Amino acid sequence: LIAASGLVASRLNTPLNLVLAGTLKGADPDQVAAMVPPGVNAITHFEYIADEYLQMWYKTLDIAVFPYRRILNSGSVFLSTTFGIPSILPDEPSLEAEFSQEPWVSFYSTSDNIPTEELLAQQIVKTLRSDLEAKSLAARTYAREHTPYQMSKAYTDLVDEITGESMRNA
Repeated sequence: LIAASGLVASRLNTPLNLVLAGTLKGADPDQVAAMVPPGVNAITHFEYIADEYLQMWYKTLDIAVFPYRRILNSGSVFLSTTFGIPSILPDEPSLEAEFSQEPWVSFYSTSDNIPTEELLAQQIVKTLRSDLEAKSLAARTYAREHTPYQMSKAYTDLVDEITGESMRNA
């Protein structure tokens, strides 16, 4: 993401704000901050962010980019919908199965033939040049239609279907 941000800033020919927040696993914060390229203003907070402060960070975003190499799902993606933040995700099969029909989500290829930062930069530029207001509305609509209660009920129904037993009385 950091490498891609430099490409984005040069292609948009404008300064770019990159928000990097949360704990780092196996990386030195000073080394990560030193990787930020010219033309990119990094706003960093490399510590755990308590729930009551998450909304302050999300409200600063135009888009949320999740540069995961491998992931099954992400609560951060669902959280971004509650703030109406369009998301960019890797083309992992589980994420594509869940979100490929959603207008607020776009994917970047994790293909080995082209550097990931190039593919990610292309998708970031494309998303920033799109109708972010429409994507934001679609994300908020998704959040209203996929509440935690609805999602947990769907999961319980699935477990019931698979096991042939009802989890409701457990």
